[in-house]
Amino acid sequence: MDIAALYDDPVNFTKLSTTELFDIDYSDIAKLQLHHFRRRFHELRSKIAVLRTLADDIELEDITSFDDLADVALPDTIYKTYAFSDIENSRYDRMTKWLQCLTAHDLSKVDVKGCDNIDAWLDRLEAQSPFARE
Repeated sequence: MDIAALYDDPVNFTKLSTTELFDIDYSDIAKLQLHHFRRRFHELRSKIAVLRTLADDIELEDITSFDDLADVALPDTIYKTYAFSDIENSRYDRMTKWLQCLTAHDLSKVDVKGCDNIDAWLDRLEAQSPFARE
């Protein structure tokens, strides 16, 4: 496979054999990775509120190096910023709004009425949005 195809779509990596993958020079792999990180940053920056805020705070407009990626890596604490009382009080509408800040998927149409525990909420998200449990 031509390396240009790997720049076009990262799915093309899955079409390569193990031998072909390991034959790609590391410097080419690094360039490909940076290309796709940069592309994804531009796709998602305007769609994910937390990423946009973080990039704005550090005045990052573009990914030009792997160091830039480290600057926009979300800290693990961001995933603990929801109010625990929302879970305790079955306020899954508020949990959905919190989660919306962390994803590019539109969760506004997810109906959480009747969700009385976190499993029911996750099931509803899976059924009514592009999320899927892996």
